[in-house]
Amino acid sequence: MVFRNGVSIATLMAEKTGESVIEVHDTTTGSKGMSAALKVMSAGLSYFKVYAPKEAVAGEPFQVTISTFDAFDNSIDIPAAVKAPEKPAPPKPKAAEKPKVEKSAAVEEKPSAKAAEKREKKSKQITVAKEERKIPFKPAEKKEPIREKKGVFEINKISLIEAKNKAMIIMNMNTPKGNLEYKNRTESMDGRQWIILSLKPAVSKTKNLWKFKSAFIKEIHMEEDKASGALNIKIETTEKQFTFDINKVKDSLIISITAITS
Repeated sequence: MVFRNGVSIATLMAEKTGESVIEVHDTTTGSKGMSAALKVMSAGLSYFKVYAPKEAVAGEPFQVTISTFDAFDNSIDIPAAVKAPEKPAPPKPKAAEKPKVEKSAAVEEKPSAKAAEKREKKSKQITVAKEERKIPFKPAEKKEPIREKKGVFEINKISLIEAKNKAMIIMNMNTPKGNLEYKNRTESMDGRQWIILSLKPAVSKTKNLWKFKSAFIKEIHMEEDKASGALNIKIETTEKQFTFDINKVKDSLIISITAITS
């Protein structure tokens, strides 16, 4: 290591999770120093391991164990998806109640003709007045559900991790509502190998050209297609024979590249 003005910078990479301590030792003078403990977290999801029983009986349930790992064989915890609570149905409108007309009590003695005529007119007036007070029934208006606007995924950072014959490109992005669609293919142009990835709907909030001093990746180009709302990403690789896979984990898109050695 070279120290300038008493300072030297070294780049390290850990492959296994857990707590680690970095120790510096000078073999000439015997001087040494040690850092505080640092916690190494697992990387993004790379592959699954599925464990099933050797035999099963038709019509009877059996258990399957599925484990998640990153590119460095570290286990990963993935939280279960939470379902949104169902909205209660709107209350049904109540029909308007008809007014009840009370019957007058029977009179033991026979009323006179004039008294009977007055009672009949009064009863008609009460009935007409109650009918005029009836409120016309109006059915409840149906409200159309408000549709949520889908957001655009914004890539704001790109990082690269290498280990032996593997490399991982991590693209950090926001997580708006909606689904991210992506397509991929490989191309060979003028003796150069490319992985071409198309994301939709997505835009780039970072620089359009990334160059790396890597054994796997040379350059990454970001090109926006405003007409279709897609973001085209071209990754130039140094290997002629390789395999790759793409995984969306929370707020990151992880592209794992593995060289095929003969």
